[in-house]
Amino acid sequence: MSTASLPRGGISTTLPDGTAVSDLIHRDSREVAMRVLVDPDVYRLELQRLFGSTWNVVGHVTEIPNTGDFVTRYIGEDPVIVVRDRAGDIQVLLNVCQHRGMPVCRSEAGTATQFRCIYHGWVYDERGKFLGSPVANQQMHGDILSKSQLGLRRARVGTRAGLIFATLDQDVPPLDEHLGEMAWYLDLFFDISEEGLEVVGPPQRFTIRGNWKLAAEQFVGGDGYHALSLHRSQFDLGLLGTTEAITASTAPGMEGLDVSFVEGHAARCSYLVAMDQNIPVLERLAIIPPAGITPEMVPALGRRLDSDQLRVLAEARPVVGGGLPEHRAVPLPVLERGGRTVRGGRVPHLRAQRSRRGGILALVAGRTWCAAGVQGEDPAHHRADGGHQWPDRTGRR
Repeated sequence: MSTASLPRGGISTTLPDGTAVSDLIHRDSREVAMRVLVDPDVYRLELQRLFGSTWNVVGHVTEIPNTGDFVTRYIGEDPVIVVRDRAGDIQVLLNVCQHRGMPVCRSEAGTATQFRCIYHGWVYDERGKFLGSPVANQQMHGDILSKSQLGLRRARVGTRAGLIFATLDQDVPPLDEHLGEMAWYLDLFFDISEEGLEVVGPPQRFTIRGNWKLAAEQFVGGDGYHALSLHRSQFDLGLLGTTEAITASTAPGMEGLDVSFVEGHAARCSYLVAMDQNIPVLERLAIIPPAGITPEMVPALGRRLDSDQLRVLAEARPVVGGGLPEHRAVPLPVLERGGRTVRGGRVPHLRAQRSRRGGILALVAGRTWCAAGVQGEDPAHHRADGGHQWPDRTGRR
């Protein structure tokens, strides 16, 4: 199902069988009906309301540094080309030929200033403008359509903290309004280095058979409970910046701070309970630097971040976070053993990145990418095995 082909306004919140979507959410018991996770009709609404009518992360600016550099990604189920044009601007084009709907770009990444459909030879430039075809325009459309009407569909594009956002809905509010206060936290994840962050290597992609919301819940503070069980061995080995003793002492209370916003974004912060609050903020940050930052880089944080952001990093820094509908990141601390960095940075849901001076960062730039060992999700995997009989039960969080 193409997100781009769905209606943009007046979308009903009642499913075809007459069920109101609101009836599937049980706020008093904090449960949702299983139908939310397996019903194709619910998924269709999500394509319309979420992926089709809001901003989606499609990449990072360092993936396409030069004219003609491109990567191919998805907005919902719609394939798009993310490309740097001759003017240095970023374009996001629907990867669908205006003639017969074939893709005009079949590579995952590369450099090109023209895209040619292999079906009938229609050619477009890096801004989506129709350049021509082997058959003269007059023989194809006569006086019905001009060449200016035959270009690729262009998405609106915005950037924040190096992330590239795009939307196929020309009427949605600006990116800053979509991000809201989450932008403040987004900077703490992706924009704390003066020298910037750089994507390294191609995406690592892992597809799971499950609804996209199941994976999303793990990254936005909705399910922090799984960490102490599923990731216990990593805690005990000190791979997550802690020790077995610390894990045992903090586990009963599950100490942390969840923040959420009306736009649908959320983050979970972890208290640095062992740190002396009388130590100046920058000194505390030098003792336990944020993910992707070395102690030598800490003084620059004071020039880049405001006092409240510095305090959050020193006292209750974000450990996971996510934006609606599908960009998430998991920061991990840089660890030193014998003077050697053995692990560090942010492991994302999609792609590993490296600060130009050290550390690793991650971003989600599509639907199935992730750094090593972290699963991504595919929004198309929404059906339950065995048909479309929705069980009369709920899913507990």
